[in-house]
Amino acid sequence: RGPQVIMNTLDHGTDGLLAVMDIAPIYSLVEVRQIHAYLLKQHGKRAMVDAEKQRDRHLDRMTRDARAFAEQRLENPGVPEGVAQASRLH
Repeated sequence: RGPQVIMNTLDHGTDGLLAVMDIAPIYSLVEVRQIHAYLLKQHGKRAMVDAEKQRDRHLDRMTRDARAFAEQRLENPGVPEGVAQASRLH
């Protein structure tokens, strides 16, 4: 599975359900393969390999950031000083 973070705007943990979506089948769709072939033709194999490496580095960085954030929140479960209310992500 890719990086996943459960975020909560409350000051305490809550029980709840988490839906996990397996997106691997999306990559086998005809439309996705057509887009990949088009991009490969337009930009070449080297550019595609570079883009995939960049994507992987970005995902790795987001995973590290999410893990660090979660660990920090577990160590300091209260709302940080100076924060009037939690931000909501859309």
